[in-house]
Amino acid sequence: MKNTIISFSAAVLVAASAGFAAAGQKKGAVQDPAMTAARTNGDASVKELKDTLYRLVRQDESLDGAIAALTAPRAGEKDLAAVSATLKTVSSSLRYLSARNEKAFAAIQPASGLTRYTNAILSYSRKLNRKSARVAALAARMAGSGRKAGMRDAVSSGRHGKKARGRTLTQMLAQQQALKRLALDARKLRGASRGLSATSKWLYIASK
Repeated sequence: MKNTIISFSAAVLVAASAGFAAAGQKKGAVQDPAMTAARTNGDASVKELKDTLYRLVRQDESLDGAIAALTAPRAGEKDLAAVSATLKTVSSSLRYLSARNEKAFAAIQPASGLTRYTNAILSYSRKLNRKSARVAALAARMAGSGRKAGMRDAVSSGRHGKKARGRTLTQMLAQQQALKRLALDARKLRGASRGLSATSKWLYIASK
């Protein structure tokens, strides 16, 4: 009888110890602020990087449209103005994303598991940089051709009347002004894309 009581008491103590240990682990998991904060920060970082990627994809699509418009035959003043507006919007977005990269760079930790996102951001940034260079080259070429054509048509219009090749002198001047604005906006885009590419590179390096 005595042995039975001792055995029962030992079993109760073992069970109680196991219960206290489990409760302690559960309490620690719920109340550990460091783990909760780390998980929250990690989720926020992933969300922000995904949003940056989404915005980069949108700017890439916008540049595709701009390149298609610039390579289309006989782009008029309205077409050039539309492309200029697109380039201004893209430039503004790239500068915003560059500032966002700088902010993420200050907060990101090495070996944080975010490398696949920062690598994708770097890849898209370089892609946008290449397309921006093409846009700038197209705009510069069009501006140069527009100046030559304007001079030729101005001489022709002076000899044969107000019109040259179906365009008035006013229309020719408006076209040249649109080309100048386009070339300027393309150069600004080029600068914004270079800045984005640089910050994306440093962000990727910091996350490795």
